[in-house]
Amino acid sequence: AVLEEGMSHTKRKSIILSRTFRGDVYDKEELKSYLTSFVSTACEKLREDGLNAKAANVYLRGNYHKANKYFNSQTIYFDLPTSYTPTLLTYVNECLDKIFVEGYPYKQMGVCLYDLTPSTHNQINMFESESTTSKHHEVIQAVDDLNQKWGGIIKIAREVRNQTLYDVRHMMSQRYTTSWKELLSVRAS
Repeated sequence: AVLEEGMSHTKRKSIILSRTFRGDVYDKEELKSYLTSFVSTACEKLREDGLNAKAANVYLRGNYHKANKYFNSQTIYFDLPTSYTPTLLTYVNECLDKIFVEGYPYKQMGVCLYDLTPSTHNQINMFESESTTSKHHEVIQAVDDLNQKWGGIIKIAREVRNQTLYDVRHMMSQRYTTSWKELLSVRAS
């Protein structure tokens, strides 16, 4: 279908980030660093689209190829819709604390932000001053601007720095039909 002039694509309904780890992960702090990376990326996408999330779901999955069939998830609803990374990290870390079981080997983790609303329709918290909210917005906007200009140089301290630690994309097939950079080239002599 062709969009008529003045019409726009439907806004996102949710944002999901998940990864399968190269090896089993046992450490809660390591999982929190992955979760921090997911939430940071998801919040950037929210802000790019001018959206806030009202809820989040975090899930953990064990390795189905081993004896561990563990799967659990936790959903949390926020007091106010937000795209402010530190606030969302507080909420999702609470979720992880509730579903993490010591001693299990985890193979996959994900976070879903949903019940998205336009950031222009913010409800004001009567217990928080408007200047605090404005400062949060200014700080995160400055961070987003710097990251966009310099290629993601500002990270949250707990965030995973090296994606190859958890990414198994090296096994993914190339996108010959959707990426010009991955198109095969043949030279005839």
